[in-house]
Amino acid sequence: MALPVTISGAKFPTENYFCGPFKSSGGAFYTVLVETTGSRPEVYKATDPTSSFFAQNSAGRPVTASPISLWVYQVSDVLHIATETVTVAHYHTFSMATDAWTLIDEAIETPKDAPILEAVSVAVRSDGDVVVLYSGDGDAVMAVEYIRTDYARREGGSWTVGVNVGGNGLEEHHTPGVAVLGASDRIHFGWYASQPADLLHRSLSSANVLDTSATIDATVSSGAVDQPTCPGVSYVSGANTVIKFPYRDADGTLAVVSFNSGADPGFTLSTGASDVLVKKGLSYTSVGCLAVGGTTVQ
Repeated sequence: MALPVTISGAKFPTENYFCGPFKSSGGAFYTVLVETTGSRPEVYKATDPTSSFFAQNSAGRPVTASPISLWVYQVSDVLHIATETVTVAHYHTFSMATDAWTLIDEAIETPKDAPILEAVSVAVRSDGDVVVLYSGDGDAVMAVEYIRTDYARREGGSWTVGVNVGGNGLEEHHTPGVAVLGASDRIHFGWYASQPADLLHRSLSSANVLDTSATIDATVSSGAVDQPTCPGVSYVSGANTVIKFPYRDADGTLAVVSFNSGADPGFTLSTGASDVLVKKGLSYTSVGCLAVGGTTVQ
């Protein structure tokens, strides 16, 4: 086994991201990264991931350059991709069955005020509705601009955008984190509020009703602008759908929150899940990820 494998001409985004890898029904492996030259999203494929990856359908890739945040969600052989630049959030799709981009550069929203921090996360419901958590319009309070966390949803090809998840009117930054699909097409959002350094949760029902905003952990960071959350997982255990996602705790180590999917859930925290400090990316992003096999989470 020849590991690691270098993917030439590619780099990770600088902010909130989940790039894979993803396995197709045909047994190939894919990852979505940002090209080093040109800074456009690019899909790379390997029939043998221990050997080499090659760019797919480069001519058809998104035109929009410099996605600071990029998140991918797999449904069968379709990769649903959300990106955000300093000016606009976009949605794209790629088919692993045909190795081709099938939708590129569909605008979600162009926030009227460029966010201080760009961040997206995407989940797809069983009926095909796409839900994106992202940095939306800034909110000026006492002439100071604050980051806000919004969500958008795509139903039948049409977007509903700019729905605030929390924070409007407050003198604090709210930075997007993670969206995880739960039971009965409920989407769970995790995000960060800078005062007093809270990790927050709110979920969206299949009828698009937001439940109550709740604090998961009140002491996760000291940064005015931060992204402590990392990609999460969901799995069925008995009668429950369990949601877990990791985050960087106040001491810099990894913690994991766990809860059963539903409106206004209760949270169980596992602090000290790592012996070492969680790396922060080039800017505010925490680098970590969970993987699930059955009901075992690594």
